[in-house]
Amino acid sequence: MTSVYLLSGFLGAGKTSLMQHILSTGVGPDTVVFVNEFGRLGLDGKLIQREGLSMYELNNGCICCSLKDELELTLERAIRERRPRKILIEASGVADPGSIVRLIASLPKVQLAPTRTITVVDGRAWMHQRSIGKLYLSQLEQADLIIFNKTDLVPARKLEGLIASLQEKYPDTRVVPAVRGVIDPAVFWGVPEPGRAAVENAGQEEEHEHDHEHGHDHEHHHHDHEFSEVVFRTDGVMDRKGLDAFLSRLPENVDRAKGQVVFPSETLYLDVVGDEISWRRPPEGLIGTCLVFIGRKLDEKSLQDGLRALVLPA
Repeated sequence: MTSVYLLSGFLGAGKTSLMQHILSTGVGPDTVVFVNEFGRLGLDGKLIQREGLSMYELNNGCICCSLKDELELTLERAIRERRPRKILIEASGVADPGSIVRLIASLPKVQLAPTRTITVVDGRAWMHQRSIGKLYLSQLEQADLIIFNKTDLVPARKLEGLIASLQEKYPDTRVVPAVRGVIDPAVFWGVPEPGRAAVENAGQEEEHEHDHEHGHDHEHHHHDHEFSEVVFRTDGVMDRKGLDAFLSRLPENVDRAKGQVVFPSETLYLDVVGDEISWRRPPEGLIGTCLVFIGRKLDEKSLQDGLRALVLPA
């Protein structure tokens, strides 16, 4: 029977870093990877893609709601074509894992083991209780394993207490600390399989509590309305100092920003989570400057105008 591993966690928690680490430790041709990204640029897929990897991308929405039909069809196709032993799914940062687990459990045409859910937590976000809303807590409540990530960014004197507070809140779920998603692969692949009854009961309880909140006619976690994205592209070259200043003034409702930026002397990949800004070498396959900003009630005109002003004259 095919085992299913679902990676969950809020925007910027470090799911892609964990996925990269797990894939770098070696997976065989019998493993299929699904990458779901809320934005339409498909940046995470570029970061994860490697030779010989069977990967399916589902972008521009969440597989728990707007893309759930596409997930069902793609899962059935992947199982028919690849016959995998393992399926590894990276969900969007604004996806509710409970809905995905229920969907996978209900597929009539495939035989899958109960989904193991691994939720990644940004240690600094937990410390500051940033973005801790109903969706964030739902991601934690559904977890069979919690990865307390970015421990290098948390003061050492607070780390033990923060992990203990998370473990106390979820006493039946193992909490594992990590830096950049690096954990023992045996811990990841060894997550206990939840019982089928537990999966079904969790789904029934959530449906009762939220009144089928992921249905098309209901308001809770209707991500296509609650969250939005602003995409900026240009073939021009960006001003580095100006962009650094622009990023330092991003409004609080921008939860995430990422993408490739072309400067006069180099091309870099940008990653913004809260006030944490980092740069690295970009993946192959991206062309020109392509950025995505994800958040709630974004002012698209302000973001677009500010970025266009930073394109240097040709």
